[in-house]
Amino acid sequence: MLGVLSMPEFDKGELHIHTDVKDIEKVYAMINQAGLNSTQDTVHFLPFWENGVKFFTIEGPNKEKVEFSQYL
Repeated sequence: MLGVLSMPEFDKGELHIHTDVKDIEKVYAMINQAGLNSTQDTVHFLPFWENGVKFFTIEGPNKEKVEFSQYL
């Protein structure tokens, strides 16, 4: 379940929140269905670590960056 976190002491855009997920495609679909992908970002792949990582970023309610990633 996704909730809203309010942190008024941070200026807009200065906060970057990251979370690891087990199924990036499922989370991406849930974010889009909920209408939370205001940046229209897509799932990206980077060849880091042993098998790479997939990730996408959305903008939170206070303009913070919220990144979801899955290490493969």
